[in-house]
Amino acid sequence: MRDKIIKELKSSEDRRGLVNVKSLSLLPGTRVRVVGGSMTGSIGTFMEMSKHERCAVMFSLLGADRSVSIPVAYLRREHSAGEEQAQSA
Repeated sequence: MRDKIIKELKSSEDRRGLVNVKSLSLLPGTRVRVVGGSMTGSIGTFMEMSKHERCAVMFSLLGADRSVSIPVAYLRREHSAGEEQAQSA
């Protein structure tokens, strides 16, 4: 699993080693998976880009919706089952 996360992170880097936000295709409402940091594995809803390469992501935590600031490098678009089947075909 760790190698997969590293591969995903590297695939979004530009030649300077920075994550290309546009390659993630994140629009408000997009479901995202956290692939780094203390919330690894969590799935939330992308809300907006904020300052300093961070994003606002909405999570349902303890029965309430909470907005959390997450580094954009730690996010990957969460694909639906239909999208995953189409990609593997």
